[in-house]
Amino acid sequence: MEVSYRWAADFPPAVVSGVACFGSTDCSLYAVDIGSGGLKSKFETKGWVVSSPAVASDVVYFLSYDSNFYAVDAGERTTEMEVPNRR
Repeated sequence: MEVSYRWAADFPPAVVSGVACFGSTDCSLYAVDIGSGGLKSKFETKGWVVSSPAVASDVVYFLSYDSNFYAVDAGERTTEMEVPNRR
């Protein structure tokens, strides 16, 4: 198989159904097709995404340095939940 693009993940990805989901210090969560290396989606936040995401029932859960906990629908690429992560 020929590699068409290389992605650099800042943190370990969550892999589900042939898609790798990972956060980045460019304030985004990426979903990349493992087979083709193509970008499936990019979800932008207002802070670094410095956690490894978790995936359950087609929802991607992750933390961002913008002090929010996110739940993003993997298929629709829409925010299901955004909860302030205050201490």
